[in-house]
Amino acid sequence: MWFLIGSGLIGAGLFLSLRSLLPYLSAKRTGVIQSRGARKTRIERGTEPDRFKALAKQRLAGLWPGLACIAAGLGWLAYNFWALSIISQPA
Repeated sequence: MWFLIGSGLIGAGLFLSLRSLLPYLSAKRTGVIQSRGARKTRIERGTEPDRFKALAKQRLAGLWPGLACIAAGLGWLAYNFWALSIISQPA
């Protein structure tokens, strides 16, 4: 059960991270970013550089919850593997 918790945290972290990272990388490459929400608007780097920069910064800030989940999952798994190695040692 503990393995599922750790691997689930890592999977959720990857999902959350890639959800922000892929649009950011695409915006850096193409120069066009789309806002989130019901009415998605295209913001081009050439026409609205300040707004483009602010939205790109928000996309990077959106990486932190995913990275935190990945770190928590790796920490959880490392702790449990360490605990198993301590328990399984002969006395």
